[in-house]
Amino acid sequence: MKSQRQRLVNFKLAGTRYAVDPNRIFTSDGIQKSLRLNGPYSRAARDTVAQFAERLVAQIRKNLSPPLIAVHNNTDGALSVENYRKGSNLEREAARIAINPRLDPDDFFLVTDEFIFGRLSSAGFNVVLQSEQPSDDGSMSVFCGLNQIPYVNVETEYRHSGEQDRMLDAIVDISRKHRAARKR
Repeated sequence: MKSQRQRLVNFKLAGTRYAVDPNRIFTSDGIQKSLRLNGPYSRAARDTVAQFAERLVAQIRKNLSPPLIAVHNNTDGALSVENYRKGSNLEREAARIAINPRLDPDDFFLVTDEFIFGRLSSAGFNVVLQSEQPSDDGSMSVFCGLNQIPYVNVETEYRHSGEQDRMLDAIVDISRKHRAARKR
């Protein structure tokens, strides 16, 4: 499997080209949905992607010092903490949200851990605590939530590198405290 400077990972199997979103391969449903959305589907392709995901997860588990931190960019207004408010399109994906009206809503954290949620919201960040039963889109956040692996997604608007740096600094500091709290 290889990526060609694009989001989708393309691969060829038995003469057929397939494409899959690399952040939608961590559950069976996610793999199937991603393959069908991005081109042809076959059981062999599903199995190949599942094996790749299993190897990737094994490496992550082997080297994991929780929380697992992911960094994503979005475009202005396309995805924000506001999408998780009551009555919004992603409402059921959130157990709780914290919104700081002084911050750009496109810059937020998505987390699977209550401790981390509390620390980030207390520090004044926009934060979403993922629901315990989110829609299965096959993402790493869903996988981590289902497997009780602390996960943090730093989601910032494209070109908000200063805010992204500030958010990364905060989560690195909180991660140290989180690991210490888990050892007790």
